[in-house]
Amino acid sequence: MARAVRPGFKGYLRKGRPAPEISDTQAPSPEENASFWSRLVFAWPIPLLAVGFCRPLECNDISLIPESRSADKTVQKVVHEFRNGVRQKYPLARALYASSKADF
Repeated sequence: MARAVRPGFKGYLRKGRPAPEISDTQAPSPEENASFWSRLVFAWPIPLLAVGFCRPLECNDISLIPESRSADKTVQKVVHEFRNGVRQKYPLARALYASSKADF
């Protein structure tokens, strides 16, 4: 099956490089090893955006989610914080903030 490529695009990030081939496995998230500045300005997802600009994304193009950000861990944190602050004003908003403030 032929892959669609955007016409007029000179390559991966306009440096004349072709888009990377489709991988057989998912890579770990580049966010885990990104520097402070890369996280601050959201530079770590730029390669993924460039691939998506060149060709349709496949499932293996998208990196794996770190274990600390999995749905199970996130739900556990929110429920724990909600139960601790249920008698406070706006308990859900406070639980969401308290469970995610360390990530930012």
